[in-house]
Amino acid sequence: MKIRPAGYAAQFIYAAQFIWIVLLVGCSSAERTEPPDQTSVSDANEEEGGRIRFVAAESWMESIILDPPSLDGWIALPPKHIGKLFTSSQDPGALGLLPPSACSKCHAEIVESFAATAHARTTQLPKRDSFPGSFDPPVNQFSSASGELKFEMAEAQQQFWQNVYTSETEPTATVSVPIAFVFGSGNHGQSYAHWEGDQLCQMHISYYSEFDRWTNSPGAYRDGTADFSRPITSRCLDCHATWFGHKSDSVNRFAQSGYVLGVTCVRCHGPAREHVQYHELQPDDAEAHFIINPATLGRERMQELCAQCHSGGGELKRPAFSYVPGEPLGDYIELDLSEDSAANDDPHSANQLGRLARSVCFQQSEDMSCITCHYPHKHERGNVQLFSSRCLSCHTEDKCGVYGRFGSAIGSRCIECHMPSRRDAEVAAETGSETLLPLLRDHLIGIWPDASVRVERSLEVSKRQQGKHVG
Repeated sequence: MKIRPAGYAAQFIYAAQFIWIVLLVGCSSAERTEPPDQTSVSDANEEEGGRIRFVAAESWMESIILDPPSLDGWIALPPKHIGKLFTSSQDPGALGLLPPSACSKCHAEIVESFAATAHARTTQLPKRDSFPGSFDPPVNQFSSASGELKFEMAEAQQQFWQNVYTSETEPTATVSVPIAFVFGSGNHGQSYAHWEGDQLCQMHISYYSEFDRWTNSPGAYRDGTADFSRPITSRCLDCHATWFGHKSDSVNRFAQSGYVLGVTCVRCHGPAREHVQYHELQPDDAEAHFIINPATLGRERMQELCAQCHSGGGELKRPAFSYVPGEPLGDYIELDLSEDSAANDDPHSANQLGRLARSVCFQQSEDMSCITCHYPHKHERGNVQLFSSRCLSCHTEDKCGVYGRFGSAIGSRCIECHMPSRRDAEVAAETGSETLLPLLRDHLIGIWPDASVRVERSLEVSKRQQGKHVG
């Protein structure tokens, strides 16, 4: 990152409090590649009360959340890295955590369609087509309500940047931070990460797809400030990637090479090295060896594949990326999977399995699971008619209370009535003048009167229009 002194001082803050964080949203899968080169951090003054503050990962919670600076206008950065960069002695390939390209020889069609899914795109290297948001002025800019800070999404030097401007230095950016990774497929939005040495941190500006806007990142990000110091932990990456080498005694130090981006094949099917080696030697053997087919697992074990990331943050009991499909998830991650967990009171994407478990459909079925409705190898998001047709594999249209009024027209609207999209306060973004709440599909299947009224009104309108057309 580049820092230009703004006439204000910098203050170093250190403490000893460990934290973990789970990122908002969030894959074309990427194999082992180097992150973008970064420019060095220039020297800054170290007087008290400066605009630029350096916050160590271990003290982020205390310095930014528990005891933040009283005035707005500050910019928080991770301390400049000193010393050797962390390198991992572990090879994901040797562990069997192969990229999707290793599966292409036998499963080319599946690999191709999977690349379009949100799982495959939940971490990406920054490329122009990685970003749904515009980098063209003026829509690439976002200003705090107080006018203290202005942000700009910029493309320069074959890199993508978040620039921060203050009144002291404009039109020159006070801080320029290069984007190393894109987190989130863009279905709902995206957040971004940058390297400071081998420290991986979240960036201040995120993108919300529904509103087509750059804005403050959700959660702890306060309007009128610029926080680039929030550490990305191994648990964050455990839900957004297939592999990162992590320095085990650190909060957010990772190897800058050897990573496998995206939630890819091996996260659900298990380590694939022996499977690939066997079938390369035995190409005529149609029976899969040394690999897991999630559909053959019992419901509890199958659901735990999804529970890794769709049942709350949880606390790792073993290193990230070490969970093997088919084994009890509780041995790896401490999660509250009970249907009455308080974590399941909102529709946030991390609670989808818990919400489903509260549903009568799920409770009255012995085998209903996530893959009853979701086919993980294809991008199907937004296809309400398709998902509604899957409801009809268990239910019939004539059992619906409004069938007599609308007939088979209701058959394509089941999801809208019984699993409506709802505003989620857990991932709210503050803009200074308003709060942006994204719409997320609630996985609690039930009777939602407000949603039913909306759908019935829509069906009434369609019925009248069809009547006019026929007449």
